Amino acid sequence: MTAPARQILVVDADDTTRNLVVDCLHGAGFDTVASEDGFGGVGRIEAGTYAAILLDVRETRSRVDPKVPMGFGVLEHLHNHRPEMLGRVIVMTSNAALFITSPWYERVGGFVRKPIEEESLLSSVIVI
Repeated sequence: MTAPARQILVVDADDTTRNLVVDCLHGAGFDTVASEDGFGGVGRIEAGTYAAILLDVRETRSRVDPKVPMGFGVLEHLHNHRPEMLGRVIVMTSNAALFITSPWYERVGGFVRKPIEEESLLSSVIVI
């Protein structure tokens, strides 16, 4: 399970946000892998190791398919199967109050507020 040292996984169901984050990271010299949902994100996590994981935490399960983990469900999967990766997660959220009061706040590497600002995103990634 290896990946380039600067490879970052981006998991966000919103195409616009996901593409913006990927473009920003590419512009800063990072390699990226993107997934549009928690199911794909979990699959990529199982297949490799990343310098950072940028994860949207909208809900625990997809409303379309409750078997598909989203956001907090991906964090739960990491906790159970890849705990060494939790500290590399940067949560992306528009609901900071929900995330800050969750038990995951102390376990991840950081978070950025949506709408995403390039400077905030890059400074969070560099810290990891």
